[in-house]
Amino acid sequence: MRRAVSQLLRPFGVGDQPRSTLPSILGFAGLWLMFDEAHITTIGVRRTVRGLGLGELLLVNLVESARELGANRLTLEVRVSNHVAQSLYRKYTFKEEGVRKRYYSDNGEDALIMWSDRIDAPAFVDTFRVLRTELDRKIAALSAPIVESRV
Repeated sequence: MRRAVSQLLRPFGVGDQPRSTLPSILGFAGLWLMFDEAHITTIGVRRTVRGLGLGELLLVNLVESARELGANRLTLEVRVSNHVAQSLYRKYTFKEEGVRKRYYSDNGEDALIMWSDRIDAPAFVDTFRVLRTELDRKIAALSAPIVESRV
């Protein structure tokens, strides 16, 4: 994961900076395991590096960790206003299964409860493999040197 993050940030001059000049935290994620279910508790990405795929990379690593720990499904809550995150979760088979009213204490916003398909099912495994390959290609493309053409 460290290499992938470095590749993501290299085009922006971040991946090559000495450690002392980098922000200490670019993103974070959390996961609880409860029997055969994994609960994604948080995913966050620093505003200055959003849109590069770091959130997706964190999600992919949480899914892989959940599978390694024996989980069959994943669940999470997401702000009803966070359409970018909802889109990412839907891409990875999460579906809305409920609402937690006034879930967020900072502003009383509702949370959507989302659940993934079974992560051990062949259909999910195939979809996940394709999405992971696409993400790996995106990361590689972002880190590839830019070649200028001279006409």
